[in-house]
Amino acid sequence: MTNAALDLIGDNVDVALRMGVRGDLERVERKLSPVDWQFCAGADWIKGKGVPASLKDITEFISPASDLRMFLEHFVLGGRELPTGMITADNQLMIRDLALSGSGVALLPSGLCRDLIKSGRLITILPDIPIKAPVLNLTFPSRADITPRVRTFADVLAAQFT
Repeated sequence: MTNAALDLIGDNVDVALRMGVRGDLERVERKLSPVDWQFCAGADWIKGKGVPASLKDITEFISPASDLRMFLEHFVLGGRELPTGMITADNQLMIRDLALSGSGVALLPSGLCRDLIKSGRLITILPDIPIKAPVLNLTFPSRADITPRVRTFADVLAAQFT
């Protein structure tokens, strides 16, 4: 597992989970589900710092690595820039846990923080910022390369999203 955008053919990858449509003729993409994103901070951080009123008011941002950051700014935030990162991490689970521990504000996929928000441990902030939900896709190098084993794995995984 990696967050890096690998070359499926060159890196000999059977299947990848990727957000957004790439439109490459060498790939086959199977749409799974839209991925909603939201800004969150730990309850203790909110108690100590208050609720930011805008992106510009966020002084302690936990930033994703540059490739995901650019994707989020372009496809999720519609061209708006994320705040400067006080911390940068290349793993969304780590970013979620840093926000949970009071290290700052994070932009997270809703599925990673839903239960923590329900429990009150994470707080949703900036709900008025328009956020687009890119589609999560199963991506294959090409139709010819899909083995029965990979097809079965893809079918089982896709069933989890229906």
